[in-house]
Amino acid sequence: MMWPLIALLFVALGARVTYYGVTEYRYFLLALAVWLLFLNAYFLFRNGEDIRVIPMSLCLISLTAAYGPQSAFSVSERSQKERLVNILKKNKAILHNRVTRLDTSSLKEIDRTEITDKIEYLVKHYEFESLQSIFSNDFEKVKDSINKAEMEYEDNDFYHDHELKNLEIKWCYRQLGLIDKNDIFDDVPSKYIYEFQKENQTLIKIKGYDLLLPDNGEVGSIYHYSFEKQNLEKYINIDGIGFLSVNDQKVKFDLKPFLTHLLCEADSLKKLKNGHKLLSTKTFLFPEETMTLEKSSRLYSILIVVTKIKF
Repeated sequence: MMWPLIALLFVALGARVTYYGVTEYRYFLLALAVWLLFLNAYFLFRNGEDIRVIPMSLCLISLTAAYGPQSAFSVSERSQKERLVNILKKNKAILHNRVTRLDTSSLKEIDRTEITDKIEYLVKHYEFESLQSIFSNDFEKVKDSINKAEMEYEDNDFYHDHELKNLEIKWCYRQLGLIDKNDIFDDVPSKYIYEFQKENQTLIKIKGYDLLLPDNGEVGSIYHYSFEKQNLEKYINIDGIGFLSVNDQKVKFDLKPFLTHLLCEADSLKKLKNGHKLLSTKTFLFPEETMTLEKSSRLYSILIVVTKIKF
């Protein structure tokens, strides 16, 4: 029987939903778990009298998940929006059921990450208008203004739509005070994607250092490594702020000033290529010393080598 596996599936889903809310994928997994639970109970107590129950129940589950207010898409949108509102209320950024600016000086990093993640998820999955109910602005006018200000890509609706969503997300961040009005990256032409590369990406100098930590993983996740008696943790968020700790000695770093410097120096350095015609990618080649950050703690020296970065 599958009872233990079904129980583990419910426990795992419950933990994810409790901490992060419902998404379409978690909804579908939950629907699958309910379906398997029903089938196991049916065949246990009815001895599998009618196997037509299998396709019939699957059809019913599929229709329930696809249409109506109880569908995966409706439930996911409500769940993610509810979590966003709750965390904004927790940080006193909701007044009369409408969003106000956050006090970023007291905003915890974990809350900041969750707010940005929820906004990005809602805009990309359910459109900009899904947030209209918690903002006092007229989103139709805001969207028109963004659309008129942005030059369309050459007959390429996909890239234009993608860029518009990014601008809509940035607009939400700005309303919440998560983007500084004097931020240099607000002045970067949004029709371009900038790519900075180290001159030789295959070779990295490690002389004088004991360990080389690979650059992998997702933004917003903490990664743990261990080697002999060394315990390491690595984290970086969507704003380029993170830390690296070795045996509980934490070194913090911020990539924003680093990128600002690269952006200011880009035009005076060697340009590698123009990029794709429809998605104007400006790619620049930098010497290794320019793509390097040095940090240190009481006992450890840390060298961060950036091989490639896009924004």
